[in-house]
Amino acid sequence: MRGAGPPPYPTGAARAVRRLLLVLCLASIAGPGRPAFAAAAPDTRIRVGSKDFAESRLLGEVFAQAIEASGAQVERRFGLAGSDLALRALVAGDIDVYPEYTGTGLVTLLHEPAEKDPGRVLDRVRAAFAAQFDALWLEPLGFENGWVLAVPRTLARADGLTTISDLARFAPRLRGLFSPEFVAREDGLVGLARTYHLALGDVRSAGQSVKYQAIATGGADVIDAYSTDGRLDALELQPLADDQRFFPPYQAVPLVRADLAKRAPGAVAALLSLGGRIDAARMRAGNAAVEAGGEPVETVAARMLAQAGLAGSATPAPRNHDSLLADAWSRRGMLLRATGRHLLLTLAGLVAAVAIGLPLGVVAVRPRGTVLLTAAGVLQTIPGLALFALLVPLLGIGALPAIIALFLYALLPIVRGVAAGLGSVDPAVIDAAEGIGFTPRQVFLRVRLPLAVPVLMSGIRTAAVISVGNATLAAFVGAGGLGEPILTGLTLNDGRLILEGAVPAALLAIGVDALLGSVERVIAPRFG
Repeated sequence: MRGAGPPPYPTGAARAVRRLLLVLCLASIAGPGRPAFAAAAPDTRIRVGSKDFAESRLLGEVFAQAIEASGAQVERRFGLAGSDLALRALVAGDIDVYPEYTGTGLVTLLHEPAEKDPGRVLDRVRAAFAAQFDALWLEPLGFENGWVLAVPRTLARADGLTTISDLARFAPRLRGLFSPEFVAREDGLVGLARTYHLALGDVRSAGQSVKYQAIATGGADVIDAYSTDGRLDALELQPLADDQRFFPPYQAVPLVRADLAKRAPGAVAALLSLGGRIDAARMRAGNAAVEAGGEPVETVAARMLAQAGLAGSATPAPRNHDSLLADAWSRRGMLLRATGRHLLLTLAGLVAAVAIGLPLGVVAVRPRGTVLLTAAGVLQTIPGLALFALLVPLLGIGALPAIIALFLYALLPIVRGVAAGLGSVDPAVIDAAEGIGFTPRQVFLRVRLPLAVPVLMSGIRTAAVISVGNATLAAFVGAGGLGEPILTGLTLNDGRLILEGAVPAALLAIGVDALLGSVERVIAPRFG
C-alpha cells in the first residue's frame, strides 16, 4: 500500500454546503451565461469515459449510473488506452468526465515532481488543470489506489520479502511483468528503479489480466498492481511496502470538463454526491466482485451506489453463466449493434483504400513507382494501437481516427496487388494486342486489367480480412465495434466476453472474404 491515505472528509450538513458551493464555483468557471440552476433542460448526452483497466471501468459505470439517476442521458465511452488518451478526449470534448488519480495527474499528465502530501497534490492538480486544460477535479471519492509491487506469498515467505528494499536485494534473479504504462512512467518503474536501485533480471510488459494469469501460473515473479485490486487476495499475492515512500498519493477523483457545470449542473451534483462515499474496502470488494467473482460491472456499480446510500440507474439482469450461447443470446442486441458498427468501420476504411489504392497501384507499376510501395510498406510497420493513438490528437476519439487508420493499413495489399497483377501480364500478349491496332487505353482496359483481376482482387481480399481484424483496435479510441467486448473481457479477465467479440469478428472476416470472392468471379469474365 502506498501514500498516507486521503484526508478526512466532511460529513452531514458541512459536506452538503461544501458541495453546493463547489457546484456554484464550477458553474462560474465554466463561463458566463445562464445561471447553473436555471430551468432550461440539461444536456441529455453526458459522455462518461474510463481507462482500460477494471477499476476505471467500474468507476466509470458508477459515474454513469449516478448521472442517469439525476435524469440525464449518458453515453459510455469506456476502455480508453491510458491517461494521456483519456485527457485528450476530455479536452477535445469527446468525453465529459472520467475517473482519474491525483498522483497520475501530477506526475504523468503535468510532468511535475512527485509530492507526498495528498492535500497539496489535489490543490496543485486543481489549479494546473483548470488553467491548462479547462478541466476540473471534483471531490475525492474517499480512497487512494496507488501502485504496489506484488509477489506470490510463497516467494515472499521464502525470501523474507516485505518491502521493495527487500525485493531489490533479490531482483537480479527475478522476472518482472508490468503494464506498459508502469514501465514507461516516471512515477512507475523508471523512478522506482532509480530510487531503490532495482535491477530485475528480466522485465517484460503485458496487459492487466495477462499479468495476473502469468504470476498465478509461475510465468512471472513480480508484477505491478493497484492497492485496491481484489485479485491480490484471490491469487494469494503479497503487496510490498513502499518503505522509501516513492509513490505519490493517488486519490480517485472525477475529472470533468469545466463547461459541464453550466451544461448539466444536475450531473455535476450527482458526481459531487459521491465524494467521500467510496472507501478503499468498498472499492476493493467491488473490484473483487468484477475481476474474481465474474459479476457484471453494471450490477456491481449499482450495489456500490446503494451501499453508499445513493441511487443508481436500472441495471440489466445478471448474465447467464451456465451457457456461453445463452449468455451471448441474452446480449444479442448489443452484439448486433457492435457487429454493425464493426462492419461500417471496416467498409469505410476499405472503400477509401480501394478508391485511392487502385490508381496508386497503376502508378506503382511504373519504374519510379516503387517509392509508393515503400511508403505503403512503412505504414505497415507502425504498430496498430500506436497508429490509432497517434491520430487521436488530430482527430479526437471515435470513428474518424479508426477509419483513417484502417484506410492506411489497407493501402499496402491493395497497391501491391494492383502493381503485381499489372506487372505479371506476359509482354508477348501486350505486343500482340498492340500489333492488331489496340490503343494504349484499349491495351490497359481489355488486356492488362482483365488478366490482372485475380491478383488485384487477392490484394483487396487480403486488405479486407486485415481490416476486420484491425478494426477490433478501434475500441481503444472509443469507436466501438467488436473490439469493445474483447477489450472488456481482457480488462475483466472474462473469457466469455472475449469470445463474444472474437468469434463474430472471425465470422465477419470469413464472410467478407467470401463475398469478395463472389465479386471476383462475377467481374473477371466481364473484363474480357
